[in-house]
Amino acid sequence: MDRYLEIEQLIARSMFAQDEFDSLACAEVFSERATVYGATGPREILRLFEEANAVPGVAPRRHSFSNFRVVADDGDEVSAEHLMVLHIARGKSVEMHIVGRGVTRVVREDGQWKILNAELHLDTDYNPGDRPLQMPAGTIAGRSVDTSS
Repeated sequence: MDRYLEIEQLIARSMFAQDEFDSLACAEVFSERATVYGATGPREILRLFEEANAVPGVAPRRHSFSNFRVVADDGDEVSAEHLMVLHIARGKSVEMHIVGRGVTRVVREDGQWKILNAELHLDTDYNPGDRPLQMPAGTIAGRSVDTSS
């Protein structure tokens, strides 16, 4: 399989795992060196997803992405970006909750592509109403931002 297609499939697997609330599958796509919301490596990332998925009353959701393109290729480390939309189901209706641009950096470990870093540059406010997480438009989700200056 073409390496860029493998990377695109890796990102898709991570989104399907999130949609299915499959914490283990979410964690398995990350590198040993990955850091997400302060959690480092698959074990800590697994715990992060387990806590997020344990929130009662979380509505079904669907991530979708398009316009995938590679922006940097250093052999065993590749950066790609894509457009991302998150829909949340409420009964028989669907609400669009996130529109943004994803930036994903992947690394080849033991012959497999793994996510090293994943950011989402939000174009819209994120307030799902079923989780405590809320972020305004302009936020870069997934990045630890230094606010000390």
